[in-house]
Amino acid sequence: MDTIWPPDALNIAKPKYKAVVAMIRDQIATGRLAAGEKLPPVRELAWQLQITPGTVARAYTVLTDSGV
Repeated sequence: MDTIWPPDALNIAKPKYKAVVAMIRDQIATGRLAAGEKLPPVRELAWQLQITPGTVARAYTVLTDSGV
């Protein structure tokens, strides 16, 4: 599965995990990610975005804790 976010989208002035959360929420809001659609595994998305797996795992945790 290819990521729908370019790695340079993370070059913003907030923690990277928050950027990943914001990107996923934006994709849901715009309909590019459908309800129930599976996200890539943590390690795969981390590799594609060129960030650590812990960053992606933290973003996924924030999203699941908030009910997304």
